[in-house]
Amino acid sequence: MFKFISLYSLIQFLSVMLLYYVQTNFSDGMFLYVDLFVITTLAVTMSYAEPCTELVAGRPQSSLVSQSNITSLLLQLIIVTVGQVGMLKYLQSQPWYTRPNHDPEEDVYNYWDTATLFFVSCYQYLIMAVVFSTGPPFQKPLWSNFWFLGNLVVLFCFTTFLLFQAFPSVKGFFDMVRWRSEEKIHFRMTILMVCGLSWIFSHVVEEYVINSAMLKRAYRALVPKPAPKNRYKVVELEIIQDPSWLAPKTTMLKHFDDFPKS
Repeated sequence: MFKFISLYSLIQFLSVMLLYYVQTNFSDGMFLYVDLFVITTLAVTMSYAEPCTELVAGRPQSSLVSQSNITSLLLQLIIVTVGQVGMLKYLQSQPWYTRPNHDPEEDVYNYWDTATLFFVSCYQYLIMAVVFSTGPPFQKPLWSNFWFLGNLVVLFCFTTFLLFQAFPSVKGFFDMVRWRSEEKIHFRMTILMVCGLSWIFSHVVEEYVINSAMLKRAYRALVPKPAPKNRYKVVELEIIQDPSWLAPKTTMLKHFDDFPKS
């Protein structure tokens, strides 16, 4: 949950900064949809995940700012940034693209820049929710959380419906640029494909890079493991470093044999 909320904040911050750069922003309807219907429902339904019924030898992360968490956030942020900046540059390379041009004092949102980053960021929120649903060995798999799974399907379908539909009333609520159903279909399909690739990269990073033994060895090489704080770990470390003070097994048995018998 910590990583999901952190990435949500970073994704929205990045998209807003990019829109400020082209002198526009998300509309109130877009912010309402993202904050109320996407993030809130995902955060609530994610919390319905149940723990696994079997114990494992390992233990979950005890620190929110652990090396693996920070590395995960940084790598996912890179993927998110490449997706948003790449789609914005691809949009600006289209022959039909017109840069936002209005009085800075006016609130005008119906530009393709706004629509593009709105859809890309919405899909990225869904991707992060899936990627950060840890599952085994500490929680049950994602598909066992029916509320969360159903919420993902509904949000994905509705966001995709917004991407491909052309109803004026819906466009009016979101203050979105208007288009016909057959207009710029290739560009809108590209948004969907780029977000699909983003999900693949995010999944690979979270499943195979963050938990890899190579990365853990790199952590140990760069940042040595701190000295243990628990008393039993301190004693264990002393035994490993200098076992001479511990009586050998045979000596201990001999001393036990010398005890007087009743």
